[in-house]
Amino acid sequence: MSNEIKIDSHVPLPKRAYKIPLPDLPLDLMEVGQSFSLSVEEERMDRTLNALRMKLQRYQRANPGYRFSVITESTESIRVFRVEDH
Repeated sequence: MSNEIKIDSHVPLPKRAYKIPLPDLPLDLMEVGQSFSLSVEEERMDRTLNALRMKLQRYQRANPGYRFSVITESTESIRVFRVEDH
């Protein structure tokens, strides 16, 4: 068996498998101690949770005074909390 690597040309880059649509989130309006819930299709829970966490991470990086925590409430619900910045 050879360990030689062959370079290919003109292989198209695959399109993104599925973009998770997230609603407009009221992050700017939230005060510490407030939260909101998102309904999610059970089959898309993992992907939606990951997309939401990434969106919150980007938001927190751009807005240093904001910190959020995310929990899975049920198989069809995610809750986002605004927490104190330590």
